[in-house]
Amino acid sequence: MSKAVKILSIIGVLVVALVVAGIAIIKSIDFNQYKGEISAQAKAATGRDLTIAGDLDLSISLTPSIAVDGVTFANAEWGTGPNMVSIKRFAAEMELMPLLSGQININQVILEGVDLLAEKDQAGHANWEFGSRTDRQEAPSSGDGDMALPVVKSVRLKDVNITYKDAQAGQEYALNLDTIDLKSDSASSPLELMVKGAINGQGFSVGGQVGSIEALAGGGTFPVKLDIDALKVNIGLDGTAGLANGQPAADIKLAVNGASLADTINAAAAIEPSLKGMELPIGGAFKIGSQMKLDGPTKISLGGLDASLGPIAVTGHVNADLGGKRPAVDVALKT
Repeated sequence: MSKAVKILSIIGVLVVALVVAGIAIIKSIDFNQYKGEISAQAKAATGRDLTIAGDLDLSISLTPSIAVDGVTFANAEWGTGPNMVSIKRFAAEMELMPLLSGQININQVILEGVDLLAEKDQAGHANWEFGSRTDRQEAPSSGDGDMALPVVKSVRLKDVNITYKDAQAGQEYALNLDTIDLKSDSASSPLELMVKGAINGQGFSVGGQVGSIEALAGGGTFPVKLDIDALKVNIGLDGTAGLANGQPAADIKLAVNGASLADTINAAAAIEPSLKGMELPIGGAFKIGSQMKLDGPTKISLGGLDASLGPIAVTGHVNADLGGKRPAVDVALKT
């Protein structure tokens, strides 16, 4: 027995030595030598230049991490700017041991200083389209439907600027995201979120919880509890939403409050210019409270409705079914 123990001990020492040697070898590799190959593969796949200006920093441990600075991806030749995407810094950390059981656990992902330009030209070509239309249609699917969902415990985006231009429609939108924080302990835990930013200069924030990653990807309904501030309006959502038997479904307590309808319309005009200068027959503070239900794409109801605009207040319910040849609407309101 003692001989067997000695043999096992020697094998254990050899395994540890091989692991240590492997880690030492990996750590000694200068991964920056592969930047050219990474750029070449991106060029072959998209026809665009991918430039990595900073160093590739890879840390090997039970929680390996990677970080890179100064990444740019070229725009289409006809684009209005040289780059479609530029990233000041990207970093990620994952857990090594769960990989042995086929689970991908990513502790955190950090993106800072992101500029994204999405645009269409006068002919309707989009700069996010790569290769020919046939190539995009015939691209093989992975077919790995049983692959375990990766668990991303923390995602933090900071200073993200997205510009959308449509030359055909003559539209341009600027989305500036100061911060996006997403947190979840596991694939089955609720996803906590906080988003702060602005659209065309109009600030907004979204905070609260939604269902787990599993629930969001599973095609069912999931809990929703969000507090939204946008366009001078506060919106509260508390209930469930998602898909039921493949159809849109929701059962949500809705609360909408605004201090001035005129101020809200003026703020919305920064996004939809046609609203600029709109004259209202009545104004003032407004609110909407209701239990909103959605049953499929055509059936919606507002139960327990309690709404007001300035001196006008109404209560009751509104039910609508827009799916038939003749829409059915049931309205019962009283002032």
